[in-house]
Amino acid sequence: MDKPLSNYDPPLASVIIVARDEEENLRACLSAVMDQEVDFGFEVMVVDSGSKDRTAETARSFGARVISIPAASFQHGRTRQMASLEARGEFLVYLVADAIPANRHWLSALVQAAASDPEVAGVYSRQLPREKAGPIEAHRLLHRGSSGTERRERQLKPGDDFWAMSPEEQLRFCEFDDVSCLRRRSLLERFPVPEVDWAEDLLWARQVLLAARIQVGGRLVEHHHRGLGRKHRRQRQPLLLAA
Repeated sequence: MDKPLSNYDPPLASVIIVARDEEENLRACLSAVMDQEVDFGFEVMVVDSGSKDRTAETARSFGARVISIPAASFQHGRTRQMASLEARGEFLVYLVADAIPANRHWLSALVQAAASDPEVAGVYSRQLPREKAGPIEAHRLLHRGSSGTERRERQLKPGDDFWAMSPEEQLRFCEFDDVSCLRRRSLLERFPVPEVDWAEDLLWARQVLLAARIQVGGRLVEHHHRGLGRKHRRQRQPLLLAA
């Protein structure tokens, strides 16, 4: 970056990273985040939920603002909403600690996708498995809607009836993933991140899709889980965000 983050006041974007005992992954993640090529100011916030390692110290060493909360108070929806209200940027970019931007254009592409159209409420990254992912996890991820190679938008058109869709169609229509995504801060009062233990991203998307538009495919994300039983648990394997 050309100048310190503190010189950007106010920042256009806020990168919000949730982490717990992610010292090693966070170091790689923040190295890539701080290396982004942008023509706007951004801040980086790390929400540390009771880490016993040096997660908080690692975040501070990169100049990130650290918000510390007890492990017991962490909840995917509530914690993200809390951090969002603490953020100063209009464009809120959410990332997990084990996600690593693979190039220097990840952040600018997400912001540009939303900034170029005031009707876009949110953008999320496409996801691909890393080389180290097992064959089952790679297959699952490659067949998700978030793994497509084409940019697309979702919006209810006049005459569309969301509630007439089948449950499967509703799920596909509302797909949104805050492994790597962007929301507009100006919409958070009307559309807060739901206070739920999981699927907060899908429920948020359902809210805004009834009134706004979601853009899919702002960036690629390489993503895998360690096992099928961990579907709704916080991941520990590195993720890769790519162009």
